[in-house]
Amino acid sequence: MPCDRPMVRCAECGRYLTEREWAANGKRYVPLDHDTDTLAGLLGALFLAGEVHQFCSPACEEQFDQ
Repeated sequence: MPCDRPMVRCAECGRYLTEREWAANGKRYVPLDHDTDTLAGLLGALFLAGEVHQFCSPACEEQFDQ
């Protein structure tokens, strides 16, 4: 069940998407781990944030690539 907690930050505009918005995007963009209270969850979130650029829309992705 998608929730309305912000979980994905756009690398281009900085906008935060909720899980519901991310699911509506066809899950094309990689979500951060919800469980940042544990060391493994925090490391997972940091790994994803460092390795994968996340975008709120294809337009932002195109801007970032230019």
